[in-house]
Amino acid sequence: IFSPYSGYISTVITVLFYFLVRHLWNEDLAVLVVLFFPFYNSVSYWGAGILMCLTVMAFIRKNTYKRGVAFWLAFAWCTLYRLDLGFAFVLACVITLAWYVIFERNWKALKQITVSMAFVAGVTGAVWCVLCLIKGLNPITRLLEFLLLSASNQNWARAGIGTDTLSMYAWTYIFVPFTVVLCLLYTICSKKLRSNISQERWSLILILGFSFIYNYSRGLIRHSL
Repeated sequence: IFSPYSGYISTVITVLFYFLVRHLWNEDLAVLVVLFFPFYNSVSYWGAGILMCLTVMAFIRKNTYKRGVAFWLAFAWCTLYRLDLGFAFVLACVITLAWYVIFERNWKALKQITVSMAFVAGVTGAVWCVLCLIKGLNPITRLLEFLLLSASNQNWARAGIGTDTLSMYAWTYIFVPFTVVLCLLYTICSKKLRSNISQERWSLILILGFSFIYNYSRGLIRHSL
């Protein structure tokens, strides 16, 4: 779908990347990286998901209902921008938050993130129904059409995923995913790692790792070797 505003997303991703680097290191380094480091081609595909990373880290830093709402609104925005991106990152964020709640035994945070989800879902559902009724559409039927459209990726899937005799095949489909899984297991299980880095950085590692796994199917369906 052509959009005359699609070029502006690069500005949004650049700003998000700046805030991420500033949060991990400092403001001066973030400015230098954004101005002089050729980062955009490496993050352009998943860069919008940085917004969800930032909201999760903000929620872990201070558990509030407002920050929980901000996380779900970030999920809504990422999903509207790219459905596969929003789906991969929300699953990654939810699993990361689940591990955070389990390790910290922070049941209050679980309540806050659940209640904020119900609030955002209720408001979004109400707005959806009102807009559909204004246009004379059935909200349920329209929602089912949207879900069917969202699940249509397999219609363009390739018959094969590449030539298994190539070394790139092994690196792409075996070594890299297996390494990511091992790194995730170490990040989750290592008490030493959790104690040596902040909870926010720990959560960022998990989110990026899980989002890679959950978005991996796109490479099998649309961008295979």
